[in-house]
Amino acid sequence: MSLPTLNLSVCTKDNCNVLSVTDTTGGYSASNTGGWGTPNSDRTDVTDASIIIKDSTGIVHTEDITSQTNAVDWYADFTYEEIPLTLPDGLYTASYLITVGSDEAAATTEKTVKFYVYCNLKCCVHKRLHAAIVAYGNDPCKNADKLNFANYLWALLKDFEDAARGCNFNKAKTAFDKLTALCATEEDCSCK
Repeated sequence: MSLPTLNLSVCTKDNCNVLSVTDTTGGYSASNTGGWGTPNSDRTDVTDASIIIKDSTGIVHTEDITSQTNAVDWYADFTYEEIPLTLPDGLYTASYLITVGSDEAAATTEKTVKFYVYCNLKCCVHKRLHAAIVAYGNDPCKNADKLNFANYLWALLKDFEDAARGCNFNKAKTAFDKLTALCATEEDCSCK
């Protein structure tokens, strides 16, 4: 049997203290020839499965998900148990590895995706916006520059999110680096 062509999505939850990973490979069909099921392997054929999280310095966390993978022969998107993992803001990769068979007959396939964690940056921008709105309401003429700065941060955050979601990681990195520098220079946002 052939191995499926894995797909996954990754997101953070609970103020970046939990990682959620969903297998989005789907079932085999004429329009999804890399899906789970005949003529490809079924999920019940999986003998080893893991999710490996890395940052620029190397492996941050490895999660064994074998017991969750082969419980049933299902083909719809499936979200694994949440992984309690606190990640600082930055760019990460998640590698999803599946092995079918054992010994000499074992075959492994892998899918790696990039994702950003940016809870502290987002919190910083939200706090700056709130402070600017309060200040602007008290004295619009005196505090217009504070509101303009907060609006710039908001626009930069949205630009970053759109670039990261659209897989334009060069543009996302530029915006991420600018946001990090701007949030670090003004004041401590104390988001965690």
